[in-house]
Amino acid sequence: MSAYTINYDEKRNLIIVVADRLDENAAASYIKDFEDILEKVKPGFSGITDVRKAKSVLSQEVVTLLSPTMQLALNRGLSTDKKWVYLSDNPIFTMQLNRMFRNQVEYKETYEEAYTYFSS
Repeated sequence: MSAYTINYDEKRNLIIVVADRLDENAAASYIKDFEDILEKVKPGFSGITDVRKAKSVLSQEVVTLLSPTMQLALNRGLSTDKKWVYLSDNPIFTMQLNRMFRNQVEYKETYEEAYTYFSS
């Protein structure tokens, strides 16, 4: 089973990531896949990352590796009207994401809430 999936919904101009686990090996391949998917987006795109099924929180090494991904997205034209949405039900994960991405993320509980947020 893959540690994550990353897809681009062209109709919604939305990157959707589902992460089950991200260790150092998975983080390295994730960054490459993330850069590849960024080549497909149109300016003003948004993103959702679902970490609700993640089996563990991120190690400090993984946090360091993944921290620059928000800047990659911003450089590629991430929406400035709406933040990147994380679906998380783990308070430790949420705290880690807050530290990594500061005020550039929004938290929702479901995809429906995320889609409503993007369309409002």
